[in-house]
Amino acid sequence: METNADQGRAVFVDCTADLEELLTPDLRALVPGLEVCVGAPADEAELIRRLGAAPAAMVFMAYLSEAVLAACPALRAVVYLATGLTTHVDLATAERLNIRVRNVKGYGDLAVAEHTIALMFAAARRLAEMDRELRQGTWHMRRGVELAGRTLGIVGLGGNGRAVVHLAAALGMPVVAWNRSGVPAGLPCEAAELDEVLGRADIVSLHLELNDQTRGI
Repeated sequence: METNADQGRAVFVDCTADLEELLTPDLRALVPGLEVCVGAPADEAELIRRLGAAPAAMVFMAYLSEAVLAACPALRAVVYLATGLTTHVDLATAERLNIRVRNVKGYGDLAVAEHTIALMFAAARRLAEMDRELRQGTWHMRRGVELAGRTLGIVGLGGNGRAVVHLAAALGMPVVAWNRSGVPAGLPCEAAELDEVLGRADIVSLHLELNDQTRGI
């Protein structure tokens, strides 16, 4: 049963220990009455218990399925401390139940871009392969690939994709890109159709939102 206290309640359902350390009194004051649950819920039943009758929730990584959303009729707003909402919440059910779902724009763009570049270097220099061999007590000369001068194809120019374009250009890589809504002006890359990007690129990096239009690309 919802109480007056519940009406102003917000709950952080899966705060990590390191995030909890960052929640200073000043930050907590921005969301009066914020209840912080540390650690991931063991299952959906525990997630539902943590949400209770709260009208608002903050979520780090927990998945809000149709069953969870339906079990929390008081829920009206959800803020994810991440991007890629389609992998975190049943958006169709949230819309049907009139639950607003928001994320943090720009969250992790540079971190994802740097990790993308790191994976490119690892593949080009065959680091994982050589690491496995060394751990097995063998050593082989492996020919790597220099990235400078190689063409990078970017598919999708949201925040992550744009950040990768800048880092790749700084490495001396020509960048050719395709974006569903067009390539924004001012990026150090050449715009092209998707088939041309795939045909010209030595390396392709996908940065697309997962939805019905992009699933399986």
